[in-house]
Amino acid sequence: MSYERIDGYHDVALKGIVGSGAPGIIALSFVMEDGQQKSLTLHACEIFRATDFVNQNVVSRLLLFRGPEIDTGIVIDKLRWATSLSDAKSYLSPEWVEVVLAKIRSGQLSLLVLEPSCGAEIVALFSHLST
Repeated sequence: MSYERIDGYHDVALKGIVGSGAPGIIALSFVMEDGQQKSLTLHACEIFRATDFVNQNVVSRLLLFRGPEIDTGIVIDKLRWATSLSDAKSYLSPEWVEVVLAKIRSGQLSLLVLEPSCGAEIVALFSHLST
């Protein structure tokens, strides 16, 4: 499979994004339909981009790309998007992309993609996550 779907996040609301005092740690907080709270913490986060964070951010899917079977085309597109801005192109070099792809294939790094139903979209490159 080219990605892993993280179960339990469909239709939850993304309520917060917090960068901690420790470098490279980003916490995402969610509220489920029944009011329960969930969180994901990304550790050793090297790249992070979130857009369109609004009052209502509803998750369609949370995808995790890692391992030897990744779809490199999708991963490269997401990395380019995450390292660009609305007025600037991606700063990634082809050499750096190859190094990162090798690390994702070997499991050293993972790429998280939050696909929204409404609101925020997120792409993050990190070493591991905790809940």
